[in-house]
Amino acid sequence: MAKDLTRGNPLKIILLFSIPLAIGNACNQLYSMVDSVIVGRWCGPDKLAAVGNAGSVIFMLLGFFWGLPAGLTIITGQRFGAKDASGVRRSFCAAVVLCSALVAAVTLVFLAYLEPILDAMNTPAEIRADSLKYLRIIVAGTPSMTFYLLMSFLMRSLGDSKRPLYVIVFASFLNAGLDLLLVCKYDMGVAGAACATVASQFVSGVVCLLIILKKFPELLPSGRSDWRIDWRFYWEHLRVAVPMSLQFSVTGLGCVILQSAFNRFGPGTVAATTAAGRLEGLICIPFFAIGTTLAAYTAQNSGANNYRRILVGVRSGWLITAFISVAGAILMMVFSAQLLRMFLDIEASPEILKAGRQYIFTVAPAYISLGMILIFRNTLQGMGCSLVPLLGGAMETVSRIFTALYLADWFGYTGACFASGITWTITGVMLLLYYMYEIRARLKGKRTGLGAKHPVGLGRSCKCAKSSRPT
Repeated sequence: MAKDLTRGNPLKIILLFSIPLAIGNACNQLYSMVDSVIVGRWCGPDKLAAVGNAGSVIFMLLGFFWGLPAGLTIITGQRFGAKDASGVRRSFCAAVVLCSALVAAVTLVFLAYLEPILDAMNTPAEIRADSLKYLRIIVAGTPSMTFYLLMSFLMRSLGDSKRPLYVIVFASFLNAGLDLLLVCKYDMGVAGAACATVASQFVSGVVCLLIILKKFPELLPSGRSDWRIDWRFYWEHLRVAVPMSLQFSVTGLGCVILQSAFNRFGPGTVAATTAAGRLEGLICIPFFAIGTTLAAYTAQNSGANNYRRILVGVRSGWLITAFISVAGAILMMVFSAQLLRMFLDIEASPEILKAGRQYIFTVAPAYISLGMILIFRNTLQGMGCSLVPLLGGAMETVSRIFTALYLADWFGYTGACFASGITWTITGVMLLLYYMYEIRARLKGKRTGLGAKHPVGLGRSCKCAKSSRPT
């Protein structure tokens, strides 16, 4: 049940494709929201601080595991846009093989270095043991999470955003039920929350695989030849996927540095920023949905060498994102106190409310810059440009390190709160400028995509390959 994104009204396509993604992202946020609400209310602020402290490390790790399948399936989408049926099947097989090998290796490395990472983050002694416990379970379960992500991204690369949504909704309810069972009934604390997340993701992956077997014959290999190892073809996938994975991991490293700055101010402040960060995740749901939509949309249209259509689609996505960012920032600031009370007993700790509101009022005005990052980064990746988004992630990390560490030294907690906004703005402007350069070059025929002009396995990067002016 694949969908061709190279035809039809771009604005309508982006909206219809992104709405299921936004709902799915909202359900994904429920994983962390439910964990935080249940842990914070049932187990107390120190346990919530432990989960929040672990969250930045998890983001760094899952950034790699999220970027890997997302990058691998960019090629699948380009093959589909180029009407290359054999290439779609071979890309499916390549994604499965490469994802399995890389995930196994990275998981083992992270498991070996969790304790030194927590030490480097200045993790408060009161929450260190629980953070380590939560991290070990989540990291050990990342292969099952990546399995789910790969299956869902494969469906999206062929234009289907609805079925992954149905799976996420089911998994969210399953996660909530397991949280209540393991944390509240069996009193497993942070370990119960971690087990619930891993189990829910694994079940989601199995369900996605069953859907692909039944509804997506375009992806399924027709014989041994589709599984044949072709290193040039594998390199086409790795050339996009590895920088994309590293980009998210590098961004996650910046979040770890920022978390280490917040850790200086004690468990109460960590709990406050954890709660505020969960709320921030809800506001950012549409940004991620539209960004993911543009990655699939751009991949198919890049495969068809239809860059004018990409230009129109990106303009539409940016307008939607800008409106949502302004509205979301206003809502967050107006209702900050009421929203923070969902996570913690604020009356017992009024200083937590003050710290959480300060974080929200400092970061919310910069949501529009975060939206800019997600729009232009995903668009460039959909066109096969992997190096610049990686450099953008590196710049984001350097900016976050400088602002988090130095501003925290100079201005205390207030300085640490400004780190994200400054970082997002610098990175967003850089990606916007490069996107403008790249799309103009392609409209003039100085660049070409991976799909239309090259056979499978012989595609070029976005920096080479002359072509005629695209239509």
